[in-house]
Amino acid sequence: MKNKTLRLKNCAILSVFVVFMSFTYPFKVNDQMVILQSTLNKFHDAAGISGGLKRFELEVTNTGLIRYRKTYSNNKIEFMALHISKIKEVLYLGNVQSGKLLFTTINDDVIVQTFNDKKGDIDSMANSLVIPLKSLDVDDINSICERVEAIKKGTTFKK
Repeated sequence: MKNKTLRLKNCAILSVFVVFMSFTYPFKVNDQMVILQSTLNKFHDAAGISGGLKRFELEVTNTGLIRYRKTYSNNKIEFMALHISKIKEVLYLGNVQSGKLLFTTINDDVIVQTFNDKKGDIDSMANSLVIPLKSLDVDDINSICERVEAIKKGTTFKK
């Protein structure tokens, strides 16, 4: 009889442990990049860009590269790329309705290229990448910042 109660007790403890761990399952770094990309795309504010934006592409690759490509109505293309490990600071400038997410670096680590521009194609480097966002709450902003930091460190991020 003692044996059965001990087994039931162990089973109950194990069940509680499994349930608890299912709510704290850490995301892998690649999962974090996918979630970061979907969050940035979900809240992207195309209306926040002057010059008539035709379309945009915002991608976070599995190698940690943030790629941001904007195509304007006059077919001018701006391409910017930044490796997450080079990010020094993530700032959000604005309010809940709209604002700009600013990724800053210590050095000129942001690749900037323009194509089909009247001034000619330009290749340069910058120390910040600005992404206009809308309809964010404080939790979304904090989540973006925490995910960037976790990806930089190569650690996991809990739900």
